[in-house]
Amino acid sequence: MLLDEVSAKGFVNVLDWWHNSSGDNVIGQTNPIQRACDGGHPQVLSWWWSHQHRGRLGERFPGYKHDLFSLMEATRKGDMAILQWWFDNVFADDMEIMETHNAGAFRRQAIFMANSFQELIMAAGMFGLKEAVDFWVRVAEGYCGLDDSVMSALFACGRMDWIDEYLFDFDQSYDSADAIHPCSFSAFSGNIQFIEACLGRFSLSPDDYEAVKFDMTVFASCMGQVHVLDWMHSRGMVDFEVLTCDELTTFNYKDDFQLLLSNFKPTTEPYHVQQDLTDTLIHWLVYFGDLAVLEWWHRHNSSDFEALMTRSEWPLFPSSLKSAIRQGHAHVVRFLFAHWRPSVLTQTDSSYLEEAALRGHVDVFTTWGEAWGSKWHGPIHEGCINAIMFSALSQGHVEIVEWWMSTWPEAKFSAGLGNLILHYLKVGVPPKVLDWCLKNAHRFRWEGVIEYNLNPAYLTAKLSTKDTLRLISFNGQQCGQARFEPMVDDNRSLLNAWRGQPLALQSLVTSGLLSERFDLDVAILADAGVAVYDWMLGFRRQGRCRWTVRLGYGTLVGRGKWNELTWWAKKGLPVPPYKSKEDPWEKVELDFDAPLELDGEDFAPEVQ
Repeated sequence: MLLDEVSAKGFVNVLDWWHNSSGDNVIGQTNPIQRACDGGHPQVLSWWWSHQHRGRLGERFPGYKHDLFSLMEATRKGDMAILQWWFDNVFADDMEIMETHNAGAFRRQAIFMANSFQELIMAAGMFGLKEAVDFWVRVAEGYCGLDDSVMSALFACGRMDWIDEYLFDFDQSYDSADAIHPCSFSAFSGNIQFIEACLGRFSLSPDDYEAVKFDMTVFASCMGQVHVLDWMHSRGMVDFEVLTCDELTTFNYKDDFQLLLSNFKPTTEPYHVQQDLTDTLIHWLVYFGDLAVLEWWHRHNSSDFEALMTRSEWPLFPSSLKSAIRQGHAHVVRFLFAHWRPSVLTQTDSSYLEEAALRGHVDVFTTWGEAWGSKWHGPIHEGCINAIMFSALSQGHVEIVEWWMSTWPEAKFSAGLGNLILHYLKVGVPPKVLDWCLKNAHRFRWEGVIEYNLNPAYLTAKLSTKDTLRLISFNGQQCGQARFEPMVDDNRSLLNAWRGQPLALQSLVTSGLLSERFDLDVAILADAGVAVYDWMLGFRRQGRCRWTVRLGYGTLVGRGKWNELTWWAKKGLPVPPYKSKEDPWEKVELDFDAPLELDGEDFAPEVQ
């Protein structure tokens, strides 16, 4: 993390010092480029950029297989130096490549960016940063032109003077057969005076007017703007057919409608999941928890609302309930149960709680219990209970388990839950769950040795060094008749998940938990990182570390690991002889059991 902090503060001289001291072995732990962008240091970006082909980046500059970069912070600050640096060094080349290879001129965000152009224009517009707005409009033109996503962001800013600059170019591409009329975008702003001005700005044909009514009704509803709906309703502009449109996200003349709205209402759901949950207006409102708009539609069009929720073919109540539970909108769950609670609760309804447990939505469980009281336990079979508990524990949401135990009669429930958790401990747990198990072992009447798995390949794959050390510290702790002992069953997966964490591995060794030989080849195959390699090599004099030219060094060469190869050479580890410049690596058979000469001493790998 050190070089990330150095980059965030703009200390180029410190980066130079590290380079002069360590050669090319200079790596950012997480993302020094992002930190430099957020900190406003284009000179740091230039430093990393000038050395990107020499292997100095832990996280590399934009590429199709690399992490995404965000310029949202720079946009909100109006940091034109950072934005212009990206245009000069990245965007311009990317747009040229697209044009040369005809790689799809219609992209609403660069492949390496975390935010769409629409989001960035909106962010700049909210802070009144006209220069940043112009910058992103210029970039967007190079990727997708002045399409509806760009114009919707400009209209949402509520600035007619900005819109007039770009409206002519947009009008040239506007086709009422397959595009949204510019006037409709004014509904995104939520500003009634601005909406009135936009309606007066355009001469609308009868067909265009009907389309604008439909679109504005959708946009105002999806943006949660009840006051705009009230204003439209008072003027007879609300199109009530919006409510009964079963395929709102795919109606024929709209292009990427769902993507357009999702940029204004961001979601962490994968697109295909979001698409399944937002086919209708009701689905969309439930998905984003817009209770006020749901109540508005139920109040103004209750007959259609009721019919949609309870119709015999594809009723909307089950899917709406699932979506509300998945997103943790307890207030929407309460609204749905208040109007359409079924007389009988099925196991399918209960299975939706797995999603709530996975996300830690304890308030959804509370609402569910309030609605059903003691009746809701019956239909839930043991398998469903186990799935719900497993989902909660996998993410460390022990508060849901606590709530369930306090609601369910403990005498009937605790034994089964205790056995489930014992099985779960052998898979792998977050530290929070193990800590909770220690404190509650007496409630499950656990006795003897309780094993918990330190294999991080499954649930604990993203643990920090601190959490890893905490898991190890539970070794030997006693709770009543139970004693907790960790087990490590896979050395390679351990190294792979705990890459760059030699302190954790050191603790495993000193505690005697990791008995396998330290194999540098295994660490290299697992891509554990230079820090782990360096620490493991420290055990060579005890005969506890083994390496080979063919597997270890050959893997580094094959993967193009510049930093690791530099480290290997500096440590004096053996390398294959050069044959010629045309064929640099001579193919030789090596005796891996023969002693290796290192720093003037012989070293024979210990065979265990």
